[in-house]
Amino acid sequence: MRRKKIIIKKPESKNENEISINQDKTMDDDFYNDLKKWRFEKAKEEKIPPYCIFHNKTLNEIAEKMPENFIELLKINGIGQVNIERYGKEIIDLVKINMEKSSIETEGKKRIRI
Repeated sequence: MRRKKIIIKKPESKNENEISINQDKTMDDDFYNDLKKWRFEKAKEEKIPPYCIFHNKTLNEIAEKMPENFIELLKINGIGQVNIERYGKEIIDLVKINMEKSSIETEGKKRIRI
């Protein structure tokens, strides 16, 4: 007797009625690439694989949310207290440098805080 394969798909959202607050906000691709370069250099320095520092999904979320302090950084999936202690200051500094470099439009638009 052959077994049937059962494929279970994860729902797109935990709550079908959930509305994404971030739907109009796009990730800063340049900043995401800067984060990947930083992670690569850090991994090389520590002699560990880059994903051991942060996964791509975590870097993506950092680039989307642009955390300006440790509390905002802790709200990002994949970042815990140990990551804050090891890399928190560098990430916050990278965010600030990116904000200055790209001179994010704050006039007329409010940054979405999550």
